[in-house]
Amino acid sequence: MLALDIPDLIGLTLAAFCVATAALITASFVCQRHYGPVLRHFDILGPEPASFVFDGDILVDASDRGEALLRSLPGAGTPWEQLLDHLAHRSPSAASSLRSLRRGQNVSIPLGETSDIPQLRADWRNGFLRVAVIDEADRGAIIPMNSHSIAALEDQVAFHKTLAKHAPFLIWKSTGDGRTVWCNPSYAQLHDDVAETGESWDAPSLFGLTEVPSEAGAAHSAVRRVSVKKPGTDDVLWFDTLSFPLGDGILHFALPADDAVKAEGALREFIQTLAKTFAHLPIGLAIFSKTRKLVLFNPAMTDLSGLPVTFLSAQPRLVEFLDALREKRVMPEPKNYATWRQEVSALEAEAVNGTFQETWSLPEGQTYRVTGRPHPDGAVAFLFEDITSEIALTRRFRAELELGQAVMDAQSEAIAVFSQSGILTLSNTAYADLWGMDPTTTLGDVRVTDAMEAWLELGEPSPVWGEIRDFVDSIDDRTDWTAQARLKSGVDLSCRIVPLAGGSVLCGFRRQPARSDQQRRLHFEKQS
Repeated sequence: MLALDIPDLIGLTLAAFCVATAALITASFVCQRHYGPVLRHFDILGPEPASFVFDGDILVDASDRGEALLRSLPGAGTPWEQLLDHLAHRSPSAASSLRSLRRGQNVSIPLGETSDIPQLRADWRNGFLRVAVIDEADRGAIIPMNSHSIAALEDQVAFHKTLAKHAPFLIWKSTGDGRTVWCNPSYAQLHDDVAETGESWDAPSLFGLTEVPSEAGAAHSAVRRVSVKKPGTDDVLWFDTLSFPLGDGILHFALPADDAVKAEGALREFIQTLAKTFAHLPIGLAIFSKTRKLVLFNPAMTDLSGLPVTFLSAQPRLVEFLDALREKRVMPEPKNYATWRQEVSALEAEAVNGTFQETWSLPEGQTYRVTGRPHPDGAVAFLFEDITSEIALTRRFRAELELGQAVMDAQSEAIAVFSQSGILTLSNTAYADLWGMDPTTTLGDVRVTDAMEAWLELGEPSPVWGEIRDFVDSIDDRTDWTAQARLKSGVDLSCRIVPLAGGSVLCGFRRQPARSDQQRRLHFEKQS
């Protein structure tokens, strides 16, 4: 062994350090020249599927997801061995194909027997093997995203969470068997209020909704009304639900419908009350909606029209209803059928305006009064009233009046009847001839004062006229009485005043035969 002094030893040490440093620097430049262009060519940095670059068994580079995947894999060994073990569990054929992949070859392998989507891609570039493991959720994630895009997505997710949290209606997602897998706070609160003790939040849906209505299609859902009862009470909560298919489950929305259910119940009770009331009416009722379909009728309508209940229950339109009445001969036969439709249109228009009212004289002898009345929201109601007996009574009463008037006109005595209020209500032809006035030709009422003017104009002055006026206006107990008067023409009158029922007074005036001067003088002396 050579003996070296201290200075020589220090010199040798410095020389060895310099050689080693130079070797490391040279190796660094060689590696950078070897790997740098390749890594820039692959450009796997940033958000992309789990990707790896291998130089043989050595891991050269990996994406963020690739590094996360390697950290999550169990077991020991090199990254290459860990990756092959992971792929072997998902698809043995894919791991075998990757092991046997030769330089220059590229391969796309589905990681599953039922999947037709290539989820494992391997390709050689410049002597390096690039492996990409693509999950279903990673498809489309190859597009790089900057920090602004990520912040926008985070804001959108936060907004959706806040929206679901503060939504005043229920939102939840269920599986095909009806199990709830997600819900918002409104649904969770209701579930806590009505669920049995100890039941978990992912229990079957509160409303038992397990499928989307078939008529709703894939994108829409028909509204379904459901209810849930609170335990230990009689309270029932009603909701209108909408369901939409969403992935492997169903997304549901439920809006409170308690007010609507109460309003509909009140409306049904009101309609039932009206129906019971209308059922006892002798007047036929037919209500047509805004579209002129029969929506309500009562039993009297079937009796008066003769139309079967099956026809009326089928909600015929107004034109069909009138045509059926015409066929049943329950309305006057139009003289010209060509204008029948125009008459129907006019009838409908008058009913809407509230001015339609007609009297139908039917061939069988009945008489109907038909009235049209408008209803809210454009509906129209028709009232059918059988006035046959009323018309017969009116005709009989009119005939009796005409007979009574004929009997009075046949009397030679001039007769006038005044009501309790002093109005002339009845007179005969002899009265008109005697006093030169016919009450039937006067526009206004003829009072006893008006009649007195005629008496004074044609009669000589006498206290009899005032006594008759005072008797008519009096309301005290009265008895009939007679008096004598004379016309300016010299004709003597015998006056008869008779109280009648109801406070009326009959005044009769009869001409007396001509008297001699001696008889006339004795008569006036007797009166004086």
